[in-house]
Amino acid sequence: MKNIIVSLNRIIKALDLLYSLQREEYELLLGRDKSGLQKNQFAIQKLLKQIHTEKKGLYNMLHGSLGIKDLNDIQRVIPSPVKQEVLSLINQVKVKEKLCMEQATQNADLAIAHLEQTKDLVNFLYDQIRPKAKNVYSRYGRLNQKTMGPCIINGRL
Repeated sequence: MKNIIVSLNRIIKALDLLYSLQREEYELLLGRDKSGLQKNQFAIQKLLKQIHTEKKGLYNMLHGSLGIKDLNDIQRVIPSPVKQEVLSLINQVKVKEKLCMEQATQNADLAIAHLEQTKDLVNFLYDQIRPKAKNVYSRYGRLNQKTMGPCIINGRL
């Protein structure tokens, strides 16, 4: 039972670290710091792998020793002296996972907004430099200069 508590505590600490890295990622997204953002995202990916490994180890521990398939089934199997502590740790994990999920959603929304803004700017600039008339260039790739034909000029001299 002690191994379960230790594992849950490690998951909680890892989720705290993940949340702080996600907050840092948000600040880097706001500042558009590309190099810092890449380093941060690499660290987040490594941490997510470690959290997954820890959760998988916890699942194997619960499934192997106690025959539990889900954390919700743990209430009926745990002895009373540590039951409250384990349930409290499980609730902390759920709360911290929810916080991390909300922050990840906020970061993704900001990244998508940056993408759309950049795409709109590129489209605007392209529209500004693209020739309005379709027959600007000749079939040889040179500027197609039309010669003016005869016309009548009206006006005062």
